[in-house]
Amino acid sequence: MQISFLLSWNNLFVDFQDLLENIVTIHHESFILGDFNRHFDTQSTVTSIFNEILASVNLKQHVYFSKTYIG
Repeated sequence: MQISFLLSWNNLFVDFQDLLENIVTIHHESFILGDFNRHFDTQSTVTSIFNEILASVNLKQHVYFSKTYIG
């Protein structure tokens, strides 16, 4: 992977983890909705880090299928 690619994801992960920690501190029962435009159903370094961040604040991903349809 390119260094710039990993650095941009790293910046996102640092900010995202800070955001999640603030949210779960204030609101103990939270839903976070959105699309990262990334295939988290495949194993990669990015996927592993993302899942570790979710687990660190006791959150989990509930959508395990592609939301993209051909047609």
